[in-house]
Amino acid sequence: MGDRVRRSWASREGRTILSLILLNGLVYLAWKSRPGGPPFMWRHFACSLESLYAGRTHTLLTSSISHMGFLHLLGNMFLLANFGLDVCKVLGPSRFLTLYAGGAFLSSAMSLLYKRLRLSGAVSIGASGSVMAVLVMFAMLFPRSSLYVMGIKMTAQEACLLWVLFDVIGVVGRFGYIDFAAHLGGAIFGYLYFVYIEEHLREELALRRRARRWGLGSRTTEGPASGGGSLLSRLDAVLEWLQRRRDPTQRRTAERADEQSRRADSGWDSWFGRQFWGTPTTAAQGERPQPQKTSTPEKEPGTVWERLRRFFFADSNDDKHK
Repeated sequence: MGDRVRRSWASREGRTILSLILLNGLVYLAWKSRPGGPPFMWRHFACSLESLYAGRTHTLLTSSISHMGFLHLLGNMFLLANFGLDVCKVLGPSRFLTLYAGGAFLSSAMSLLYKRLRLSGAVSIGASGSVMAVLVMFAMLFPRSSLYVMGIKMTAQEACLLWVLFDVIGVVGRFGYIDFAAHLGGAIFGYLYFVYIEEHLREELALRRRARRWGLGSRTTEGPASGGGSLLSRLDAVLEWLQRRRDPTQRRTAERADEQSRRADSGWDSWFGRQFWGTPTTAAQGERPQPQKTSTPEKEPGTVWERLRRFFFADSNDDKHK
């Protein structure tokens, strides 16, 4: 167990999360280098209408790694470490950083818009918008994952919905000093980014599964899959290796694997397929599924409203990803 955890954090995905945590920590120390914060930090690491009017648009992003309070930093980094690693393993480091930065940008924009409507000159800092984008992405990827919120067990999608409703109430009621508008901006970006990359993720994960089934990375000593790291990292390396070599024999093998996978189980009995299509896996562990009559699963309606309905009101009796 300990070795697996260490390998997980030593992977590219783990190093990405740790780098973000370290960066947030260093910026926090920079804030504490002077009582009240150095003027440089106020100019370049705090988001406000004044900074935007002064042309410091980079504060839309830099404010997302900026914390003045230790508890604020600790809470955001705790959530990032607990949920970010699983999300990063699915998206990959590049897409995860896009998710983090995009959540920061839209959360800052929503915060400034809300301040403009309220004629407020308040300053916003913190990674809450980016973390909210990560949490929404986690809920979309693992909707049946079990979480405990204040001692109450609920699914990831239920916890996400509860948090979003809390932020909506905060925006309408104008409660406290929490930037609820920034949270909602991060949540919106997390959902929209998932919709944007959903099809690409499905294709990549199906190809990973077929590569694992046919052992494409283990049939040669030159393949990258012979190295260490998690299974997901090794399968990613196999895909990159096949694309780089573009060997006709390997391509024909992959095509045969694709056809065989469609005949056997439509290619959707992986955990990702079950999350989206609800296809149960009836075969015993280690047993090859029997061919099905239906060649491909029938997609559900893909409109934004239909996706939201499926996300928030899906059947709670479905399998849970733990």
